[in-house]
Amino acid sequence: MERRRELMAAAVSRFGLLERDRLQTHFSEHSLVCSYRRGAETVYVRLTDESHKPYAKIAGEVQWVEFLGSNGVCVARPHYSAAGNLAERIRMEDHDYTAVCYEEAKGRPVGENDADESLHRRMGQFMGRMHGITKGYIHLDPVTKRPDWSEEAGKVRRIALPPSEKEITLGYQALLHYISEFRLLRTLMD
Repeated sequence: MERRRELMAAAVSRFGLLERDRLQTHFSEHSLVCSYRRGAETVYVRLTDESHKPYAKIAGEVQWVEFLGSNGVCVARPHYSAAGNLAERIRMEDHDYTAVCYEEAKGRPVGENDADESLHRRMGQFMGRMHGITKGYIHLDPVTKRPDWSEEAGKVRRIALPPSEKEITLGYQALLHYISEFRLLRTLMD
């Protein structure tokens, strides 16, 4: 417990927050998240063990979220640290952690009664807008650049499933083939 306090104290100091402004602490299997009062707003600091997700991967994610936010997409925007970084690496006892700080997301949790056609349509519009804006995203840092979806898809394809799941494997391969053809067609049309 003391180690968690020390870790979070190191993280919040990097983002100019004060421990006395802590609101809540949330634990998960791989992260420690604390909410803090910063003036009139609430922000969240997340610490992730690098054995779960490496710094470069988190930094790449946060850079993309910042790009979305700076282009008008309603996202929980990340905050820069005092050193001007979106992600901070913290080393404690020969172990590395990554700290990020986000503003509080707008809105409310979606309940079971909210899941209707209107919600799904709005979610689709939001994702379409997000994807449209992402087309203009150029990630310049090769260290934090996320892999192309096709690299990840190849990893999934290599997962050994039991013979009873053969239909899933065939369906996944058909979907990948369809997406590849669609991408080729889009490339030819552009």
